[in-house]
Amino acid sequence: MIADSSIELGSFQANENPVILIVDDSRVMRVSMKKALSKEYTVIEAVDGEDAWNKLQEESAIQVVFSDLSMPNLDGYGFLERIRQSDVQHIRDIPFIVITGNDDSEGMHQKVLSLGATDLIGKPFKSSALRALAEAHVVRQDQLSDVPVPTDLPAVSAVDEQSLEASRAVAAELETMRDRVAQLTNKLAELEVARSTAIEANKTLQAEMDALQQRVHVAEQAQQTAQTEAQQDAADQQAYEQLQQENNRLQTSLDETNKRAELAESNQQQASQALADHDASLEQIKAKFEQQLAAAEQAQLAAERNQQQASQALADYDASLEQIKAKFEQQLTAAEQAQSQAETALEQIKAQHQQELELAEAVASASTPAPSRTWLYVLMLIVGAAAGGAAGLYFSGTLF
Repeated sequence: MIADSSIELGSFQANENPVILIVDDSRVMRVSMKKALSKEYTVIEAVDGEDAWNKLQEESAIQVVFSDLSMPNLDGYGFLERIRQSDVQHIRDIPFIVITGNDDSEGMHQKVLSLGATDLIGKPFKSSALRALAEAHVVRQDQLSDVPVPTDLPAVSAVDEQSLEASRAVAAELETMRDRVAQLTNKLAELEVARSTAIEANKTLQAEMDALQQRVHVAEQAQQTAQTEAQQDAADQQAYEQLQQENNRLQTSLDETNKRAELAESNQQQASQALADHDASLEQIKAKFEQQLAAAEQAQLAAERNQQQASQALADYDASLEQIKAKFEQQLTAAEQAQSQAETALEQIKAQHQQELELAEAVASASTPAPSRTWLYVLMLIVGAAAGGAAGLYFSGTLF
């Protein structure tokens, strides 16, 4: 639904007040901003980006745009992009001020600035700050209409996953609180309307009461006149009683209206206190979030230091492992060489043993007298000693 404006579009050319366009899907926010700006500026309202785009094309006198980001149909991001990409220079260069909430992140700020936002103002804001910002950019529009929009803003710095999760949790809690505050604000506005209605009804009843009392007074005078004249008119007496009953009825109605007005005022005070309590809660949540963010940044720095230390230790371990591997390979090579030499020596001993055994068997097989075998034994001792000591003795013992 398109919000009605009490001022017809296209009628601002002869108006001396600068024209400002406010874009927000919240009626409470539009009423609040219009109340703050309407004394010095002509204000046009729009309920979303699509509605605002149509009004911006229809009315060339608009000098400044105040816009929320979260809106149906066309949000603030899309509306800003459409303005900055317009072929009409007046629309393309118009100051665009973004209305942000407490839960909006630094990344969102950087995003809207990179898209071409001129400035930002956070909720809740003071009327004086809103007017000062409007005045500053109205002057800037008059004097610096050809200032280029910055496009080389720095990128948003990344945060670790833990900080991001904490930020999302806090942002969800803040969004809930924001919705609650909006509900209380709407309720407060309804109570204010009810209170105003009750006050008007009270005034009407009071006027009727005064008129009735005047009629009663006239009736009393008439009755006194009738009594003085010694004539009792039953009809006048009945009229008097009816007027008295009407007076009582109006008095009762007036009492009930006063009670409703008091109840409305009490509800308004409770809603104001609840709104103040929620503001305090929002500040506490913000402080808690900042503490968590600082702790997360410290934890990230500590993790980076630990990672550097672990990387150095791993490099030292790899170097030690390479040294041990080289030493082991050298020892393995030496052991293989020693094993090869031992196998060669063993083969030589076996061959020599086989030769001596064959020689001994050949000698033993000969039919020689016992004295000759004795000389043969002596000969084998000599040969064994020459051949290798223990091996020769072994062969000698085998033969004899």
